[in-house]
Amino acid sequence: MRGAFAHAAVCVDRSEAARRALGEARRLRPARLSVVHVGRGAEARRWLDALVAGAPGAEAVHLSGPPAERLIRWARTARPDVLVAASHAGRVPGALGSTARRLAISAPCPALILPPGVGPGPAPPGPGEAPYAHIACCIDDSRASMRALDEARRLRALGPGALSLVHVTPRALIHEPVGGGAPDAPRDIAHDDRDWLAATAAGVPGADAVPLEGLPPEEAVAWAREASPDLIVAAAHRGPVERAMLGSFAAHLAREAPCPALLTR
Repeated sequence: MRGAFAHAAVCVDRSEAARRALGEARRLRPARLSVVHVGRGAEARRWLDALVAGAPGAEAVHLSGPPAERLIRWARTARPDVLVAASHAGRVPGALGSTARRLAISAPCPALILPPGVGPGPAPPGPGEAPYAHIACCIDDSRASMRALDEARRLRALGPGALSLVHVTPRALIHEPVGGGAPDAPRDIAHDDRDWLAATAAGVPGADAVPLEGLPPEEAVAWAREASPDLIVAAAHRGPVERAMLGSFAAHLAREAPCPALLTR
């Protein structure tokens, strides 16, 4: 079976969360798998070599320095197709682990984040099967979201399964005055969004449109907990604020999604 990515790199430390990330990276069946650990000294190298010995075909990459910065600098040179990392449950409820947060913000490639408590899929896919049976892609009308949709479609093409296109209309913006109309004549933005989403889904063979209303991060995660997708794909928007703090939608997915979240560039 063709792998989901040609080169996957998984970021590991000595936590159980990192082992879950390694399991997820192996499920992707990349042609090349780099297991990357940032740590000092020969003992850290020995630990990494022992871990990689249990993942046939993987290569050990031992780095030193500040973890997030060193991982990002290595990725810019090695150019993996995806970075896989697990988010630790921090001391502050709902906080995203610092390394996972930095990778989600600044990785030079898509970042596949396992939220706290989310483990790898049950088993590697069989012949002709895709690594994810049900993919959900959260979209708006931005170019970044369209790139996320392209990635979701690529992954879906690896094998049979479902593709859900999810769009949330913020409830506070559902109505606005119609230009030239009576002062109290509203335009139903939710209706417009449903039409846009239906038209977008119609251009993606086999895709289902999932229109939602409310607070986008919370509604998308609530839907995912009921629909149980195997993967959520979304764009990691990187405006001036997001360079210092991960955009609330993508950050919420990386913290709260019930499945892995692939944040694209």
